[in-house]
Amino acid sequence: MKGFLFETKNMKKPILIALIIVFIASCSKESITNTPTQTTQSHRIGELFGGGIIFNIYKDKTGIEHGLISSLADISMSTYWSAPGAGGGTETKAISSWNGQLNTQNIISILGFSATAANLCKSYTGGNFTDWYFPSILELQTLRDQQAILNDVLENDQDITSTVFSPELYWTSVEVDGGGGAYTVDFRTGTVGYQNKQAVLCKLRAIRKF
Repeated sequence: MKGFLFETKNMKKPILIALIIVFIASCSKESITNTPTQTTQSHRIGELFGGGIIFNIYKDKTGIEHGLISSLADISMSTYWSAPGAGGGTETKAISSWNGQLNTQNIISILGFSATAANLCKSYTGGNFTDWYFPSILELQTLRDQQAILNDVLENDQDITSTVFSPELYWTSVEVDGGGGAYTVDFRTGTVGYQNKQAVLCKLRAIRKF
């Protein structure tokens, strides 16, 4: 009997070890299965989304997509950057070449109702979104560079309110140093120029982020 007991005790060790390994593996599998996964939605240039049409996409450090959306139509076919008269001529320090949101805030805070183009962008509510703004130079150049793709979508989206981009001058939110003018982007050539902000009429699109 002693020999039998000795053998039985020794046999328990490998069985116990095997059970522990199975338990650990099971827990690890359950842990992996129950770990929340970060899902990302795949967007594309020219996609109708967020009240407009996507023209820029990038991913943050966690892999989540973000980007820029343009309004589906010009929100003005012909507008001044700021209103004629003393009120619209004040310098606004809207000088960021890439941050249109900041420029929009600066323009409106300084010019108020005289901030013609900025107010049109800020008050735009396409798709029931209220975070539209006046694009900077770099944002508008990016938009212009994608216009072939965007125009193809806008021409065939069966939406009578959407319009293609015109080969004309569009205002940016960037003011010329000194406040006498503002920069434009020529959608025909891609050239950045500047115009008298109170005397020249240009086209206007609003953009927003996602």
